Amino acid sequence: MDQKRLLAKTLRWYRGKRVLVTGGSGYLGSKLIRLLAGTRCEIHCVDRLPEKQGLGETAASLRFHRADIRNKAVLAKLAAGVDVIFHFAAQTSAHEADADPAGDFRFNVLPLFNMLEACRSGGKRPIIVFASTVTAYGVNPRLPVSEGQADQPITVYDVHKVAAEKYLLNYCARGLARGAALRLANVYGPGTSGKKDRGIFNRMVQRALAGEPLTVYGSGNFYRDYVYVDDVVRAFLLAPANIRNVNGKAFIIGTGKGHKVKSVFREIAALAGKRTGRPVRTVCKGADSALHPADRRNFIADPSAFMRATGWKPEFPLRLGLEATLESFLPGPSEIPPPRK
Repeated sequence: MDQKRLLAKTLRWYRGKRVLVTGGSGYLGSKLIRLLAGTRCEIHCVDRLPEKQGLGETAASLRFHRADIRNKAVLAKLAAGVDVIFHFAAQTSAHEADADPAGDFRFNVLPLFNMLEACRSGGKRPIIVFASTVTAYGVNPRLPVSEGQADQPITVYDVHKVAAEKYLLNYCARGLARGAALRLANVYGPGTSGKKDRGIFNRMVQRALAGEPLTVYGSGNFYRDYVYVDDVVRAFLLAPANIRNVNGKAFIIGTGKGHKVKSVFREIAALAGKRTGRPVRTVCKGADSALHPADRRNFIADPSAFMRATGWKPEFPLRLGLEATLESFLPGPSEIPPPRK
């Protein structure tokens, strides 16, 4: 089945269901809500600063809740009676996690644990899909990386992501919950500019469109698997609709194609320069040995397990995704300064 038909079928599965999206105003959450809003379902968007996203009229019933997911009682109340929970809310900076492990634990582990406990005490088993990360596999695992490889987290952030996953999968194995964890490769595409560690790719796009040089730290000879945001959101929507195949498992979400960091930055610079008429330089700075081990890693995904379980496949090749991202950040024609003569 082609991906367009598969998505249409999947959206029909959500009819009449109640869906909770934590971090619903964030990068992934807002895009998932926008896609699901055309379906007759009930969507609860939870965020510390919820935004109504200018959706206009929707088939879905949308409710926005300003709440801190670290509040156990509030979270239990919000999760009561829902059919599906997409758990995107997180502290996303590895540097902040290392600086404040206890604070990161309270944000990245306890909310999911409290959800699971609410499921157990309330007797309700909503499907929980948790946004995790491929950095759980550590530095330079065997490529391409599949789910059978051992976890070797090297940052506090990764340790806590794995811990939250383990709670979810344990509760699923004991029949107290249903759900899956999706370990995401490098997600990019229109949306947030990224204020912390995540979203660096999109910040580079904005810098290139402004004519500013792009800095590659180290040699840039490290492989990453860049997966387009629309493909990622489809993966999240597919997981609950295929719960029999994904329940109690963690899956890798990526494209299966690796690209060197410096090559991608040069591609961004070239596309931005062509679009704006201004050349953009890329500069390599510093030695590889000065980088954090996590920044020196190589990663290419093997997403075949999730593809078999759900029928999902990534549709956006990097070049097409780059062009779409550039266009989304591009200012109006009158705002683009003329090229230098």
